Amino acid sequence: ATVLHCVLDDFSSTPLSDEQVALAFMTARAVSEIVQRPRTLVLVTCVQGQNRSPLVAALAMRMLHLKDLTYDPVDLIRAARAPVCLSNTGFRMLIDGRDERARYHLVQDGPSSAFGEIES
Repeated sequence: ATVLHCVLDDFSSTPLSDEQVALAFMTARAVSEIVQRPRTLVLVTCVQGQNRSPLVAALAMRMLHLKDLTYDPVDLIRAARAPVCLSNTGFRMLIDGRDERARYHLVQDGPSSAFGEIES
């Protein structure tokens, strides 16, 4: 078993630090790689399961190019878990690419079509 720790703050009024954003993306990258192994299950969890673990799961889904589906990771997670999930606007901005740090980390991790064309 592999255990990854990704300590993130969940305060809507305070954005994640650059270090926390980098940690979220590194953890999501690890999750996206582990989940592709045959017969492997992945559990992503936090205290309440509403924002922090769904953030990591949604970023991993972006990395796996699930954005091509007719729904986005936020909708999928809310349908599977609870409508209250990902209520943190800053987290959603990382997931949908409105936060430039998301684009930076996806570009650093490899070619990213997760948000469509990346403008210079």
